[in-house]
Amino acid sequence: NSDVLIPRPESEIIIENIIKYSALDSMLEVGAGSGCIGITASLEIEIDNVTLTDISEPTLRVAKKNGEKHNVRNINFVKHDFINDRMFDEKFDLIISNPPYINKKEYTNLSESVKNYEPKKALTDSMDGLSFYRTFAENGLKLMHKNSIMILEFGGNKQLLEIKNIFSNYNYKIDYDLQGDARIIILKL
Repeated sequence: NSDVLIPRPESEIIIENIIKYSALDSMLEVGAGSGCIGITASLEIEIDNVTLTDISEPTLRVAKKNGEKHNVRNINFVKHDFINDRMFDEKFDLIISNPPYINKKEYTNLSESVKNYEPKKALTDSMDGLSFYRTFAENGLKLMHKNSIMILEFGGNKQLLEIKNIFSNYNYKIDYDLQGDARIIILKL
């Protein structure tokens, strides 16, 4: 419904990277939306504890309904503002996110079919489109242990240089979408 983003094929790249792991103790998804990525991950591989977060309570209700529909029992749904709330005390084996990465100017030029049916907070940070990545980079040590992986979707080739600069203190690999654009960054400490 209009409380969540419409899932797009590019997000499947996150799942393709997740299923390379057979079992994990814990996973965090920031900005879960409909829950399609976190729920799919939970169905595809063995994960003991999954935490799906979103800033919006209506969005979390959609994710919870989808979790119930797929009979997923290992997921904890948490209302959390990743930019402004206190960070989690625990560390996770896997952190995933398709955060709002459209900048303020690009948002004004989006088609009405997107702006009228998808929540603005899920599309843009109302700034430069990079605030979530800066927060992930700043808090990686708090959220990750030595063997953790972080998989983040970003806005393609136009953001690639900025993304590489933000995560210059991490070991990373870039993965590409079906059009050959840089779309996913896979990070390790």
